[in-house]
Amino acid sequence: MSSFLRVPNPRNTVLLICDVQERLRAAVHGFDAMNGSIVKMIQAAKLLEMRVLATEQNPKAPEIGLADIPENLYLGLIPKKKVRPTVPLLSPPHLAFSWWALFSMMTPEVESIIAEHKFETAILVGIESHVCVLQTALSLLRSGLGVYVLADAVSSCNRQEVPVALSRMRQAGAVVSTSESIIFELLEPELQAHLELDQGEKSSTATALGTLLDSADKPNS
Repeated sequence: MSSFLRVPNPRNTVLLICDVQERLRAAVHGFDAMNGSIVKMIQAAKLLEMRVLATEQNPKAPEIGLADIPENLYLGLIPKKKVRPTVPLLSPPHLAFSWWALFSMMTPEVESIIAEHKFETAILVGIESHVCVLQTALSLLRSGLGVYVLADAVSSCNRQEVPVALSRMRQAGAVVSTSESIIFELLEPELQAHLELDQGEKSSTATALGTLLDSADKPNS
């Protein structure tokens, strides 16, 4: 699709984090590797002042929280303890949360935020790759947004679902990439800033890809 011929611009790009709940850690394949890539993307978002939006599907506990995200990376997050907020307006840098009972992140609140901020591109990470991530990607594509799905930052309970889901999203028009690759695109020409962020991250990307995907399933470089 022609919309992907241009480099994504952090000013009109949103990082969407789908249903990364601590209670799912034991059930989801390669959760720790996936989560590490998501933390890396939040670090990049903080550096770039790029908006971040996370949703959780029917959380068991009335608390906000992605697994293992350092406190200083919450990017102005609304209070974490025992709240059920509506989605606040995003102002960079900001991490907002919403709860939902659908199989897609595209709730009316999320759709409203995307329209209000005139986002053109979404970077999609989280779980499960073949259900909520896939349905979100398809909804975003139907809305005319460019969609990047990060292969080292999505997973499912069943490992075999991941490459099938990535292939389905690619066929639908999404770009399948990796956290390291998209950071390079987002930061150009601020290469020095990227090098500072990404020092030592190459091995973590390789580990995540090795954990989450078989070599034959990795996106072409």
